[in-house]
Amino acid sequence: MASVIKGGVPRLDDLTKRYSEEFPADYVRQTIDGRLDLVPHGTPDMPVWGLRFSLRNDTGGLTGKQADASGEAAADMLVDALVRYVASLQAQ
Repeated sequence: MASVIKGGVPRLDDLTKRYSEEFPADYVRQTIDGRLDLVPHGTPDMPVWGLRFSLRNDTGGLTGKQADASGEAAADMLVDALVRYVASLQAQ
């Protein structure tokens, strides 16, 4: 996917340094979730993971329906796990 992302693939290991020595957890969460409309950034180059995660069924496939409360809770857990992972990549 790196070859089709406009502007190149961002570095994920120096976010803390780029954001005044504080890990931008809310920004990372919103970026991964993808449902927040960041107009200045143009259209997203990556999938809207929050939506995709919220529509997963028990077998991991997509339901094709609107997300319910349990789907949203599951999506939140997956996005939170990804935020923690990106935070773990930060240079010490």
